[in-house]
Amino acid sequence: MINFRRDNNKDNWSDKPSSISRNRATSSAVAFVGALAITFLASSGLWANSRLTVSNPEFDFGFVPTNCDVTYNYWLHSTGSSDLRIEWTDASCPCAQLPISSDVIKSGDSTAFELIFIAGRVAGAITRSPYIKTNADNDPERLKFTAKVVPGETGKVEPLGIKPFRADLSSIGRFSQDTARITLFNNSEFPMELSVVYTRPEYFSIVLPETIKPGESRVCLVVLNSESPEAVGAAFAKSFTIEASLRRVGDSNLKTRFTIPVRRKYSAK
Repeated sequence: MINFRRDNNKDNWSDKPSSISRNRATSSAVAFVGALAITFLASSGLWANSRLTVSNPEFDFGFVPTNCDVTYNYWLHSTGSSDLRIEWTDASCPCAQLPISSDVIKSGDSTAFELIFIAGRVAGAITRSPYIKTNADNDPERLKFTAKVVPGETGKVEPLGIKPFRADLSSIGRFSQDTARITLFNNSEFPMELSVVYTRPEYFSIVLPETIKPGESRVCLVVLNSESPEAVGAAFAKSFTIEASLRRVGDSNLKTRFTIPVRRKYSAK
């Protein structure tokens, strides 16, 4: 309510608020702004000092065969002073999954967050942006992956042919295969260098040739990790990614990626 006061210099009433009313109004405004700030901080997670850092938010699978599952681990780091809580995930596509193994990452800890890309029967390029929502921010963290799906049984993909375009390390009853052989073809006119971009050593190791001459082929071996309980006594579907670099004169950046699925069916009987 407005308080009227007598003006000593004039013979009328002034409708200016008194100093007491102004002070009360100012205090109310400050309190209101403060309440809004606290509400914002609490809702955004800043009040709790939780923080998410993703060291590898984007990944290129390169060429991927049809009808297979390939995987990649994003690494999530809890870099705030409070624990990081994963509230929900969105793979952004029925062709992908982001299963949550643990929804809390302690302050200072890190965890691998597995993406499963399910390549279907249709070939083509794909780009997707999964999301991870945590208590560190109102907005979810945006990730990204790309792939080029190609027919799975071919040795004619350029510049690197792969046959078979998958590795089978199954163990069913008396049948057990701990090593898979994959033939790599250099289908280009240039010398090729090979390197491993991403792998899962807790499940298998890779013996990859370093170079392949033009028009020639070499063998890549995928060997089951016999010392790992999660690899030996279980079924899994994982993958590894390699990169082929062509040594062309004046062009050292011609690199192509290929992701090879590794499957293990397991049955003790």
